[in-house]
Amino acid sequence: MTPMTLEKKESPVFLHSMWRTGSTYLLSRFTAESNYLSFYEPFNGELSSARKRRMAAREYEQRHKALRHPGSSEGYFALFNEADPLTGRPLWSFSSPSLCLYDVYNGLSDSGAALLEACCRLAKDRGRVPVFGFCHSGTQIPDMFNRFAGRHVYLSRPHRDQFVSYQPERNDFFIPATTMQLMASSWWVSRAIQLVPSLKKWMLLYPAYLIRSAPHAATMKVARKMSSTLSLAEKYKIFYLSWLVSHQPVPEVNEGWVSLLKLQEDTSARKVFEQRFGVELLDLNYPRVDQSLFEGFDVEATEAEVEALFRCA
Repeated sequence: MTPMTLEKKESPVFLHSMWRTGSTYLLSRFTAESNYLSFYEPFNGELSSARKRRMAAREYEQRHKALRHPGSSEGYFALFNEADPLTGRPLWSFSSPSLCLYDVYNGLSDSGAALLEACCRLAKDRGRVPVFGFCHSGTQIPDMFNRFAGRHVYLSRPHRDQFVSYQPERNDFFIPATTMQLMASSWWVSRAIQLVPSLKKWMLLYPAYLIRSAPHAATMKVARKMSSTLSLAEKYKIFYLSWLVSHQPVPEVNEGWVSLLKLQEDTSARKVFEQRFGVELLDLNYPRVDQSLFEGFDVEATEAEVEALFRCA
């Protein structure tokens, strides 16, 4: 892929993260500034489905309250109905089924790059700086940096807090989707199966090429069935492996690694971030979580097992 040429003042801001780290809050602080144009989860699996986009808009109030997301006057994905200045196509039309699951640990795809390029063109046309609020950029960060340059921040969260916030015994998205992302990876699928051997039969039933090309809703239907067979300890193994893979230090994160917890507790760090990006981190409230969820299994031994496998990869 040929690098996209942008003026320094137009260089995009990438807010990389996993789910449930505060990425929607952080993006909202950029959205509040008139010089930025914010793109909410451009690789979301619902983006390419007209029915899912309508549903997300219709259920916006319910969703953003349930997920503790900051409010938005436009709701989810509204900006992706806008047209690319070059092609005239709506931004959502550049989306593909591979973006949310398959690409995460396989690298930036041509369709992913094309979508980001179209967003950058729209921002340039409006005289604003594009900001991408990602959920789960995975191992695509070096590709994004090489293609777009820009300013890259990684928003992190302590892994045990994050797992609890996934609500793994009730939520039917985060763990199923995480499992599919690892199952799609040419490198990490074998490690996931070593940790949870029962996943092997699912890999044979639903191989990576289907995760890449099948409609997102169909893939998630299989993912939910697969996840429902896992114990809580197995779900944590899958989550923690994905957390370690996503947190591999890469030099392309040129604006550093941050957490809402640190930004809340460290006034000087918060001021530095605000000044660097020209935003105000108002109403910052890092949620404390009850970790009694881990009382049902030996979490230290589980983490040690995953870490040993990760180091050998």
